[in-house]
Amino acid sequence: MKLFLIYCLCFFTLLKTSVVFSQDTINLLNGKQIAPRSIHEEQNSTLLYYDVETRGKLKQKAVDLLDVFSIDYANVNTKQIYQQDTGLGYILSIPEMKHYIIGERAALKCYKSPWVSAGGFALGAVDTYFIGFWGFLTPVVYGLGMGFIDSKIKAPESVKQTYGNNNNFINGYKVIATQKKVKSALLGSFAGAAAFVIADFLIINHHVKW
Repeated sequence: MKLFLIYCLCFFTLLKTSVVFSQDTINLLNGKQIAPRSIHEEQNSTLLYYDVETRGKLKQKAVDLLDVFSIDYANVNTKQIYQQDTGLGYILSIPEMKHYIIGERAALKCYKSPWVSAGGFALGAVDTYFIGFWGFLTPVVYGLGMGFIDSKIKAPESVKQTYGNNNNFINGYKVIATQKKVKSALLGSFAGAAAFVIADFLIINHHVKW
């Protein structure tokens, strides 16, 4: 009886796992993936419609087919959407774009730059202290500066060994890593400038009351 219960438990666990993970996946050119509840493909439409669940309710959204690389269906079949077209600016072949997207995904998952945010916060606060309102220009300068600094590839060794010498993978990785770094620089320095302004206001207001 005990063995039967264990068997039933394992069976339902596997069944639940298959339900959770057996679903369609939309692979985007920017490296992101969408796992919708359902996909609605309409002929002669430039948009791909899909349903996502938000707070227990289904909501229909759409994505431009020009932004889609492929669709992986729950039945293991794949539909290739992206095609090389130099007229549209798609100069990479399908295998090349696939490697480029793998690089983007690696950066989305693995690349982090907390030192950029911390440095931006400190720089934003210091510059605002010394040059006042013009300190809010610091985020722009700092963000642009971070964009020119090369990003090192941070990914599992297995990924590095497989794709580390692939130029398309490297380019895809660096594009996303630079975007994340510039965003961190902007947010960090803006936060630092704002924090100084708020702190300065509170200090002045405190002295006025006393």
